[in-house]
Amino acid sequence: MNWDCHVHVFGPAAQFPVASAHGYTPPVRTLAQVEELAAAAGIAHLVLVQPSVYGTDLFCLLEALRAGAGRHRGVAVVGAGISGADLENLHALGVRGVRFNLVSPDGNSLEGFDEIARRIAPLGWHIQFLIAPEDLRRLQELRKRTAVPFVLDHFAGLTIAHGQDGEHAGVLRELMVRDDCWIKLSGFYRLSDDHGYRDLDPLLLELATIAPDRIVWGSDWPHTWFFEGKRGSPPAYAATLAPLDRCLPPELRQKALQNNPWRLYL
Repeated sequence: MNWDCHVHVFGPAAQFPVASAHGYTPPVRTLAQVEELAAAAGIAHLVLVQPSVYGTDLFCLLEALRAGAGRHRGVAVVGAGISGADLENLHALGVRGVRFNLVSPDGNSLEGFDEIARRIAPLGWHIQFLIAPEDLRRLQELRKRTAVPFVLDHFAGLTIAHGQDGEHAGVLRELMVRDDCWIKLSGFYRLSDDHGYRDLDPLLLELATIAPDRIVWGSDWPHTWFFEGKRGSPPAYAATLAPLDRCLPPELRQKALQNNPWRLYL
């Protein structure tokens, strides 16, 4: 069964208040809503990523994981002081990684990175990063400090403007040839100047070729970029799958949607 490895859920503000609204104020977007959209596109499993506006308050994320009854997985934002018992509880509910957000106004940057990496290593979790391309050199340095796998959101922020022969693309290649770095083929609408995202096709195909066993796909539903007042309208759910259908041969598409997620989120 196929996976969507990057979605967010938001509950009613009275029940799940945001920690800070510097980035955006989210409308209600529920697990049931995304499950319906995903099922229509042939997706059975979701990875629920903690949104920046909730900070380290995981109540909404964990409620959704409970409602999913084991079908889905989660990526949390935690503080360095989290207890071992709490980490074990998160693991039992389906959390398999922690996120560091170096981009959003409410992001946690690299707070507590070394301690958190040390604490999650025995659980077999990964560290997920939302970064700008300028942060890739920084990730190379972080890579020396832990053996925990890295997962890079949204093509690591690369756009067509960075060029496949540019410095940032070169650093990304250096990271992706390692067997401890993964990348999410997600957030197309954030990076593309083309309505069909075709300008990202060469990068998508190159990354899939370099690291066929470490690519995963995500819809980025419900597309929080547009909650921040960006121009345009959110894409239809199925439109975020179109680049994979267009660019990847069946065996690579299956790796991105099935084989690789099963390994990463086991």
